[in-house]
Amino acid sequence: MISNPDWHRTKVKPYLHQLSLDCIVKLVVCMEKFKKDEINADTSFEIATHILTDEIDDPVFLDFAIENLTELIFAIKSG
Repeated sequence: MISNPDWHRTKVKPYLHQLSLDCIVKLVVCMEKFKKDEINADTSFEIATHILTDEIDDPVFLDFAIENLTELIFAIKSG
């Protein structure tokens, strides 16, 4: 569960990062492979982490996204 709903409201600067459609598609493909047992959970997590690392330049948001990967995948799945 996301423990800080105000993660994007930093004291230094507010920011908003949107994931590209390409990134979302890659995450969905990764999760589909996991659901079909083509890859295990560790591999799925590593692939998703790599996808997010390639997409997100902001280290604070990247850490947040990786720490909350389950919620991120659920949000993508929910539309």
